[in-house]
Amino acid sequence: MNKTLFLNLSINHPIIKNHRIFGQSLMPGLAYIDLLYQLAINELNLDYRDYCLKKMYILKPLIVSKEKSEKIKIVFTKKQDNWMISVEGADDADKKENIYISAELHKTRIQFENNLDIDSVIKKSTRKT
Repeated sequence: MNKTLFLNLSINHPIIKNHRIFGQSLMPGLAYIDLLYQLAINELNLDYRDYCLKKMYILKPLIVSKEKSEKIKIVFTKKQDNWMISVEGADDADKKENIYISAELHKTRIQFENNLDIDSVIKKSTRKT
């Protein structure tokens, strides 16, 4: 089973709007994580608590300019209990050099073994507001 989605990213898109490096607007690496989980929830009807992103590779930066927005293709491919994911430029999607990221979404429930001791963190803080 495959699911292919398209997204057009302009310089004014909320994900990119305020993220500039060396004068260029680009997709933040952490935004991919949020984007992929949001798509898994809304488009694949997956419960995010049952899945974990693994082997996420950013292969090249997704840069958007004032002159040209970037249309991307997000492909989810089902492999047994896991999903293979790629984010590609939609205009030249057949070219391997146009892949922005690849990742795997694995079915596994995350169990947290440790709890954060908030009181200890507050006591150790050097600045209080």
